[in-house]
Formats: sequence, C-alpha cells, structure tokens
Amino acid sequence: MKKSMVKKVMAAMIALNSIGVSVYGNEADYIKHMSNKQLQAMDYKLQDIDKCMPTNFYYITKHYGYDVDLQEMAAYDEHIYYSKAIEYYTDKYDLNIEKIQNINWCLPYAERLKEKLDEGKIISLRVRAQDWYDDESLSIEEGHFISIVGYDENQFLILDTNRLELNYCSYDKLDKACDTPFLTALARADK
Repeated sequence: MKKSMVKKVMAAMIALNSIGVSVYGNEADYIKHMSNKQLQAMDYKLQDIDKCMPTNFYYITKHYGYDVDLQEMAAYDEHIYYSKAIEYYTDKYDLNIEKIQNINWCLPYAERLKEKLDEGKIISLRVRAQDWYDDESLSIEEGHFISIVGYDENQFLILDTNRLELNYCSYDKLDKACDTPFLTALARADK
C-alpha cells in the first residue's frame, strides 16, 4: 500500500474515532443520566428473602441523599404490598416521588421512561418474578421489585438486589415482566 493511501486511511480512522468520542464520550456518558460510578461502587448487600422492595428502595434512596435505614425499612410489615409500601416510605422519609400511571400494566413507552431518567430520576417498579427470571417454577403471583437507573441505545440499566451488580435489560423483556398499576420516579433529596 502506498504511503499516501496509508495516510488517508489513518486520517479517516482518526476522524471517525474523534466523531465517536464526541458523540458518545466516555462509557459513563454513554450510559445516559445515571450516576453509575457511584451506584456501582456501593457496597451492596443481597436482599433477604421477600425483602426486595425495602432493600432496593433503600439503595436508591440512600444514593439520592435521603436519610434512610435498611433494617427499619425491611421491618415494615406491609412492605410486600407495593402501593402501601410506597405510600408508607414516601411519608416516613419525605421522599420526592412522582407516580407514573400504568393503566395497562405494561411499561409506558420507552421514550417516556427515558425522559424521566433524563430528568435525573430513578424509576422503580414491580415485575412478575416468573417473567423477570425466566423461571416457570415461580408462582405467577410472585412479584419482584427493581429499579431502572440508566439506559443506552437499546436497553435499560437495572438495579436488582438479587444481584451484586447492575445489569442491562431490553425494553421488551421489561415490558413483558411489568406487573404494576404505577411506576415511581424518585428525585434527589435536594430537588
């Protein structure tokens, strides 16, 4: 290959690389509107059995600056009832929560959820455990609580307190597993 051709190829590669960097930035910028470094750096404790909601809610509220206590949240007897627990935790800790109505019990369209994430909110919802874990041995009535903490081009980034790290999930899988009359969008404590 001639030197001039090599130079042109190299120049084109450099130009493409600089365009990619300016569009996507580093990985933290590519994952939209999520303090992923802070969330991923948290020292997670896996949830106890039937404590997904208080455990998940504890981590996102703590991350967003609320003064919460995991043992106190998990001790609330009605935490397995999604609506009651949201109301209880909101009142007890003065949480800044917006409810996103979900009349059809499937996810609101992805762009609406991305708008909430773009506003700096974390979205939490109840899913059917059977669909979420692709495990038909679980009861159809059994639910699980997760939070959407970010997104990229094709999927959402999820905090699931049955895992020790954040995981990606496609919109379609999340839509199939969604099992709730409303989602919550939590804002930072100072907003």
